[in-house]
Amino acid sequence: MENIKKLFLGGLFLFILFQCNNTTTEEGLTNTVNVDINKKETFYLDSIADFGGIVPLEVTDESYIKEINQVYLVDSFIVVWDSPMNNILIFNDKGRYLYNLGSKGRGPKEYLSFESVYVDYNKRHISLMDNSKLSVITYDIFGNFISEDEVPYYAYAFYPDKKGYWMLDYGQNPLKDNLILVDCESKDIIQSFMGTNDNLIVMSSNNFFEDELGNVLFHFPYLNTIYTLEEDGLKPFLRVDFGKLQNPYTDMKSSNFHDVIKSNNYVGGIHNLYKYEDHLFFSFYKYHGSNNIDSYNVHISLLDNKVSVFDFNLRHTSELPVSPLPTIIGLSDGKLIYQIDPNILDEALIDKLKDSDLMRDAGVSAITAEYNPILVIYDLK
Repeated sequence: MENIKKLFLGGLFLFILFQCNNTTTEEGLTNTVNVDINKKETFYLDSIADFGGIVPLEVTDESYIKEINQVYLVDSFIVVWDSPMNNILIFNDKGRYLYNLGSKGRGPKEYLSFESVYVDYNKRHISLMDNSKLSVITYDIFGNFISEDEVPYYAYAFYPDKKGYWMLDYGQNPLKDNLILVDCESKDIIQSFMGTNDNLIVMSSNNFFEDELGNVLFHFPYLNTIYTLEEDGLKPFLRVDFGKLQNPYTDMKSSNFHDVIKSNNYVGGIHNLYKYEDHLFFSFYKYHGSNNIDSYNVHISLLDNKVSVFDFNLRHTSELPVSPLPTIIGLSDGKLIYQIDPNILDEALIDKLKDSDLMRDAGVSAITAEYNPILVIYDLK
């Protein structure tokens, strides 16, 4: 997929896995799953979810979407994060465009740019990490300004808790640790993990994900262990074993580390991590050259650790005329969100989509390659 390549080609030579150099974070780890790219298969969504429908996102001069980074369902609102356009767009549950969130600018209630988004579903608040202003700026779902909180460091992903902000800043803080917890009041670093001698190339995704029970999962793209955030730090949740192609070194400060990560034929780069009940999803890469990667997706049943590995072989038995892209763009309240992007479809597939009963029922007849992405929603069983 071209959009994926644009996001990650700049740092592909670093897409490998290694274990955390802080061995205390591995204590108590008992659950390991084996992920073998040689066992990829066709994945049938119907086995885990029911087709919930489509939502064509309205196209206007103000609502054109270049690329979806993430989608959040907040009550009857659809929140779309368009990273290249630096926009948060709000639609209703039928896909009608309502407004953009907040205002851009240098003022105290405005943002210049943002690298990470946090949605508080209970308060219906949306927080943006603006590295240009070193601030976390919060709005309500209607775009009203709530607060602006200064932070002392850059963060390419963040999560607010009652103590402060968990921040992934790739070792740009004085401690040279990649994950830090910054106190709300003092702005001091009160916990830190995953130290390295050198700054790593930024590879951000939804590094923090809060499930339906309030548990917060954290993943670091250079590690093959998924963690939960706890009051006393990180607790290992699941280790992913990619077999012989994963990095053998466990110490990011090792003199051998950089030689290893520049080598070819590694598997790793966990990203797009989502969890709901006993369902766990993520994506990863197989790297074999500076301009050559393969992208894979995984579904894991946490009941029995059954692993399904697939690339573009995502199938369904619904009336959907065109298969959605296999990369998840959102998971809210058990609703799994994929997309059909007309921008990458050929003319025959666009005609097939345009002439389908689903599109007619949705009142859409003028689909072109410039049409906004169409959300495809599945309800997890």
